[in-house]
Amino acid sequence: MTKLKKIIASLLVASACLSPVVAEESSRLAELSLNLPISISNNTIGLVDIFVPELVIDLGDFADRMPNAGLIISGSVDPSVGVKVRVPYLCTIGATMGVNIYTRFQLSKDVFEFIGHGNSVEEDLDIKEGIGAFADAFVYVQGDVGLNLAGFKITATPAVFTTLYHAVSDDSYVEAFNRLDGTFGYKVNGNFDIYSPIPISQDLLTIEYYTNLDPAVWNAIGFDCGFGISKQITDMINVRGNCRVPIMPSHLTSVTGAYVTSEYETSVNEISTGEIHDGQFDYGLKETQTADYIINRPFKINAYGDFSLAGGMLLLTGGLGLGVEHPFAPNKDEMGVYYEYLLAARLNFLNMINVTASTELTDQIYRNSISAGINIRFVELNLGASLSSSTFASSFRGDGLSAFVNLTIGL
Repeated sequence: MTKLKKIIASLLVASACLSPVVAEESSRLAELSLNLPISISNNTIGLVDIFVPELVIDLGDFADRMPNAGLIISGSVDPSVGVKVRVPYLCTIGATMGVNIYTRFQLSKDVFEFIGHGNSVEEDLDIKEGIGAFADAFVYVQGDVGLNLAGFKITATPAVFTTLYHAVSDDSYVEAFNRLDGTFGYKVNGNFDIYSPIPISQDLLTIEYYTNLDPAVWNAIGFDCGFGISKQITDMINVRGNCRVPIMPSHLTSVTGAYVTSEYETSVNEISTGEIHDGQFDYGLKETQTADYIINRPFKINAYGDFSLAGGMLLLTGGLGLGVEHPFAPNKDEMGVYYEYLLAARLNFLNMINVTASTELTDQIYRNSISAGINIRFVELNLGASLSSSTFASSFRGDGLSAFVNLTIGL
């Protein structure tokens, strides 16, 4: 045991001493990177509720533990590919191409309390609650320029983007009723406006729609730019900040209505006599019309501090940020201001193997993550997974899952 302790201590000392040296040697002059983060989450149903010896569906309990904001379901996919060239001690130049897809759905808690608990036997109940939902998809090409100037590292990331679609709910609602005469039922009315640079079809939900895009999508180009600055204050402390600023919005010239309706009504008498009938369900697209709708990618501003300990073996990071969803949107109800934060600890061994644990709020999703990476000079691979949710408390229950894969190869 004593010998093993000496070996471990020797390796730790070697890592602390060699980290700065290896870090310089591992800087690639040219590299190609592939990145695929994906996330889906809700704020009520967790893995702890599903992976149990015996699954019991208790709608009352489901409604009780739901946050006051109601059911929120969120998802995002952000694949990208990038290239970068470094001129040692001078600058970096690169380019990135990728896709941003975001979606969020929200439904009032009152609907689930009605389903889970019903109503008083002395009164009719008829509730009607709105559905809030949106979905965005952007394609972008981004430049990456970095300079070392007077002890500062300065970066600029100008980006040209186009909007594949922006979908938002309009007069959408769920209505449920339970009356004293024994009749009960529901009605769902989902109406969505889908703004786009090209006419929308039912192929929107297929892979082929995105692999064979009409070149006309680039008629809706917009422009934004990211800026970053960092400064090494001491050997142990580094501070940095970045932002993304909308400059020119994307103009969407067509709007297509989509609808989903469902309706069902029955009674205690019908059920008792076995006269159960099917409900009504319908969906489809309406005629495309001309429009002039503007949209930007989210505005972001963040500040971070990095604290390096044990010669770079342990890196602690903390940060705060602010974001604006749909900045300058024509419909001000679609705009939203939110904050972000990050706390992370990274253990780095010889700049070859690293393990990171973090907790964060990014793009209105709370994530508790663990990731690991390996860097062998020509190839770097990082993998990570997290429990996520739209609320802090439920993010520890596994109400959602996020994962990413990052592969970098170069010389």
